[in-house]
Amino acid sequence: PAPASSEPPAGAAGGAAGADQSKTLDQSRMLSKDQEQDYQSVSVWDWPADQEGPICTAAVGTQDIQTCVLFNAWDTHEIATNGKRRVFFWTWDVEQPFQFYSPALAPRDFKQRIGDYTQTIFLPESTQAATGTVDGDVVIWDLSLIVDGLSRPDERRAVKIIKLCPDVSLNVLQVHEKARVVIGAADGAVRFYDYQFRVQAWFEDLSAGSVKSISFEKSVDDEDYELPGASSGVGVEDDFKCPNFLVSTGSALVVLAESRLFYELSPDDRRGRLVLQGLDSPVHGLCCHPQLPLVAVCGYSGFLHMWNYNTRSLHLVKIFEKLVPHILQFSPDGKLLAVGFTNGHCKLLKSTDLSEVVSFRDSRDCVTHAAFSADSSYLALAHADRCVCLYRYSHRPNDKNYPKEWMYSAKHKSHWRPIVGLCFSGAESEKLRLFSVGEDM
Repeated sequence: PAPASSEPPAGAAGGAAGADQSKTLDQSRMLSKDQEQDYQSVSVWDWPADQEGPICTAAVGTQDIQTCVLFNAWDTHEIATNGKRRVFFWTWDVEQPFQFYSPALAPRDFKQRIGDYTQTIFLPESTQAATGTVDGDVVIWDLSLIVDGLSRPDERRAVKIIKLCPDVSLNVLQVHEKARVVIGAADGAVRFYDYQFRVQAWFEDLSAGSVKSISFEKSVDDEDYELPGASSGVGVEDDFKCPNFLVSTGSALVVLAESRLFYELSPDDRRGRLVLQGLDSPVHGLCCHPQLPLVAVCGYSGFLHMWNYNTRSLHLVKIFEKLVPHILQFSPDGKLLAVGFTNGHCKLLKSTDLSEVVSFRDSRDCVTHAAFSADSSYLALAHADRCVCLYRYSHRPNDKNYPKEWMYSAKHKSHWRPIVGLCFSGAESEKLRLFSVGEDM
């Protein structure tokens, strides 16, 4: 049932690190970090109740900051949390103190390196839990009758490590009601497994970046997605089906995927549908088109986006894999877009499709300013080394039999402090002049 109040619980004085809501009871639990006391706590709230504070709280007794917190959907009085190196299992009850244990796991236990933990899930209809790692492994925690002197028989401990996706971080682990175990990885793939972690379906051509979250559509026809043997985790030969799901990625993309994509033959047909594209790093360059309702923006993650601000839609996208764009400048005729990079490179792109026209590099320092002449035939660049470079669009060498091209013309250093402004004289000037302004003026 939905909580009586939609307001989030208060009381996490130092900010929340993670949260989850019980699916069967009107309760939620949250991890918070108290900045003043320098400790972390786990709390459970009863949302519909009139009580403002949590019904129970406990301090987390480790310096390993816990970032994942999850109710056991089959026993809501049990909670799992994990940080990079520790996993905690908690039990709670109203007006009772939290009980917890944290299983020990060392590389010598399984004779292999244990990567940092990412997320923990409870496996349905069993006593098992599973934790993903940045190395692509899954650690299985379960009760064991073997006496090791470190844990009690009623406490889980690591019983197995499954190498699921070698050297690929398992960022997202979920147990979906009808789709079994769902894992989103740093390689951009979403894979479905049974409860023994045998792969059932895979979506490896989304090509949207490292998976950060997965959200399934809630359908009234959920029965249509029931898989024979799903409750027992037995492999099935029937067609794979699952509700539509959204995948958000580290590249600030949200992609809609459908189960039918699993059966598509062409990689392009398996990509899903892009429903949202955001910015994954701060904007460092911004420039408006002189004639059209377009604005270009770029950032240090390598993106260059051109947006139509009338329709509020993304017009063009370009990603620079090994270059970091810093500044942008349209030519006055609107045909070219100059992109200056942090390593001194400058690229001239066609504004119609962002294809490259020419590339310059006559300095190893960041391009800080760019300016075109009024007739778009000259381009000036100012660099962090306080030099100004000049390029012109002309015949080589002043022979009209040659086609016009962009050529290096001159380089000059006249400032001893950073350049803060760069521009050409306007069309009203009888003689074309280039002006640079520095902090030394």
